[in-house]
Amino acid sequence: MWAHEAGRSRPRRRQLIRPDPVIEADARIVGDVPATVFVPRPNVDSALVSITRRPPPDVPPEPLFTLVRTAFNQRRKMLRRSLRDVVTPEQFAAAGVEPTARPEELGLADWCRLTLATEGPR
Repeated sequence: MWAHEAGRSRPRRRQLIRPDPVIEADARIVGDVPATVFVPRPNVDSALVSITRRPPPDVPPEPLFTLVRTAFNQRRKMLRRSLRDVVTPEQFAAAGVEPTARPEELGLADWCRLTLATEGPR
């Protein structure tokens, strides 16, 4: 159970301290819990969140997590800046990922393509 606002929000850079859970699972709201059911009553409502584990992506996990963590290490940076020592412009193009994007704008499929472009298939 999460605070209602946290359950409804999409992960953003400041909220996403560790990006691994976003890669490993899908989350969705399954119900609301009003503050009145708790003693003592909190100042916020709560949300029940269902977390469903995703099948593992078809890329090597360690390079995928390393790439994602590297990109999220620098706040508010475009990928071309945060990954400049890891990903070449040609690899961005091969993966179909804009180097001007920010890490939080990419989905799992984007990260997988970028990982494959830098590491090659398993």
